[in-house]
Amino acid sequence: MADGELVPLASARDDDQRDFPSTHEGSAQHLPTPAPRPYYPQNPQYMRSQYRPDNNFVYPSRQGGVVTVQPVPIASFNEASSATLQRMYASNPAATAELNGVMINLVGEMEVRATQDVSRIATNLDVDGLVNTMLLPEEEVAAGNDQHLEYVSASIRNEGGALQQELPKGKLILTNKRILFVSCGTIRESTLKHDGRKETCTEYTMLAMAADVVSFFPIALQNTRSVMFYADSTSKWTSQINGVMSCLSMCAQNEQVTQWQAKMITKSNVEPRRFVRVGAILPPFNKPVIIDVHLEPAFSLHTATKFAAKLQLCVPDSS
Repeated sequence: MADGELVPLASARDDDQRDFPSTHEGSAQHLPTPAPRPYYPQNPQYMRSQYRPDNNFVYPSRQGGVVTVQPVPIASFNEASSATLQRMYASNPAATAELNGVMINLVGEMEVRATQDVSRIATNLDVDGLVNTMLLPEEEVAAGNDQHLEYVSASIRNEGGALQQELPKGKLILTNKRILFVSCGTIRESTLKHDGRKETCTEYTMLAMAADVVSFFPIALQNTRSVMFYADSTSKWTSQINGVMSCLSMCAQNEQVTQWQAKMITKSNVEPRRFVRVGAILPPFNKPVIIDVHLEPAFSLHTATKFAAKLQLCVPDSS
C-alpha cells in the first residue's frame, strides 16, 4: 500500500492501531500510534444536514451477504467521542440511517448555538497577521506551499506517552529560526459520552463547545531532536462465527457443536491517518516531548513529506 508506508526521517484505542518501529525500548519513539482522526468523504449526493452540509452518509446496503456501514463523520468530535460513535453504529447496523439523521441534526444545531453564543476576540486578526506580529528580528518565513502544514490538532506527550497539552486546529509554519504552531479563529468541539443502560434504553450525553482562539506556540529549531512522517489507509471487515449445539449436547453439558454458522460480514469505516511526529526539548524546564501533528486524511502526501524533509534538515542531531 503505497499511501501507507512509513517514511523514517529521523525518530489506544482501536484494534487496528500499530506501533511505530523504535530503536530501543526506552526511547521516546516507543509511543503508541495516535488514534485515527475523523475522515470526511465528499459526496454531494448524500448531503442531508441543514446545519452542517459537509456531513454526509450512505445508508446500509446488502449485497451478496455484505452489509456496508458508513457512519456519519463528525468533524468536531474528539478521539474518545469518535470511538463512542463507532460503537453506537456497530451495536445495530440496521439502524444506521436513523442514527445518522439524529446525529447530523443534533450536533449541527448544538454547534450552531454554541458558535452564535461565543464572544469574538479575533475579529481583526488572522494567522498571517499573527505570525507577522510575532516574528523575531531577522526571522523569515520561506515562500512555498511546503513551508507550512494545515493541521487538525497537535498533541504534546511526555516521555511516558502521557498527554501534556493539546494544541487547537491551525498552521504549522517553518521559519529560518523556529517552527510555529499558530491558531486564530473559532474552534468547535463536540463530545459524546455513554451514561449507561437504563431499564428500557441506553443513554448518551452530547456536549458542544465553541471557542474563539488566538494561540502562538513556537519551538526553536535548535530544540528539535527528531522528525518522522506516517500515513496509512486501512480496510476493516468483521464477522462472527457461532457454534450451534444440539439439545442433547446442552443437557449433557458437554458443549459438543453440531453445526457452525457464520453471520453476515460487516465493513467498518477506518479513517486514514496522516501525521508528522516531532521530538523536541521544551523550555523553561528543558523537558523532552513528542508532538504529533495530525493532518486531514486528504492533505497532500507530497506536501507533508516535503515539509518533514525540510524540517529534518534543521534538526541539530539529524547528522
